[in-house]
Order: sequence, then structure tokens, then C-alpha cells
Amino acid sequence: FCKALRKVPCSAEGCKPFGTLIQTAPGSTSCFIEEFDGWNFLRRYEGDRFLEQLQEFRGKRKPRIDIEREDWSKSIGFVGGKLKYVQVRALMTLQERQSTEVKRTVLALLENFLERERRLAPPGMGSIL
Repeated sequence: FCKALRKVPCSAEGCKPFGTLIQTAPGSTSCFIEEFDGWNFLRRYEGDRFLEQLQEFRGKRKPRIDIEREDWSKSIGFVGGKLKYVQVRALMTLQERQSTEVKRTVLALLENFLERERRLAPPGMGSIL
């Protein structure tokens, strides 16, 4: 998801001069799973073992990316010991103070990307928004 998000093309007025929906500079996207994978040396976990490791990561590791908050508690949401949500944060190329029409075009591109990703997600995933 994160790699694809970084590469979403955008030729809309609101994305100029970048040509992508999301800024490509280092530190412009905070993706918990990429940091999690690095933290556990790319080991793959499933089911309860994954959740245990993710909770440990959330409690011990600070985000490397500046756009992330001081810890992972808002981006990796455990409620009652169950994973309820995750969040990927990214800086868009859309500049501030753009017209509603310019914003609508860029928002439509983002929504199209999210819908494509939702269709690729496992059945138990729930909502992407």
C-alpha cells in the first residue's frame, strides 16, 4: 500500500509541478508496517503472533518520520487488546489555498486509489477509510 501510494501519478493542476499525488521527498510518508518490518528484521508473523509483535513495536518504538506523532498510539489503534485500526500518514503535493475545484480533482484521484487498494485487501480487512 505505502509503496503504491508514493507512486500515484497526478497530472491535475493541484499536483503541479510534482506529478504525483504524494510528496516523494524522504520523510513525507509515515508507514507503520515498513518501520515494523525493519524493527523485526523482516520476519513475517500471522494471527495472534503478529498482533503481539505489533503491540510490542507500538509500545517500544518511536516513529522515525517527522510527520508522525511522538509515538504510534494514534496510528496503530488497539482497543481492548484488539487491533481496530491503523493509519498511514502522508504529505500530499496539493498546495494550500487552492480552489474547491482544484481540490475536488485531487480528492477524486485519492479516492480512486483508495478504492483500488480496498478491492485488493483481504476480505476481513474492513474499511480503508
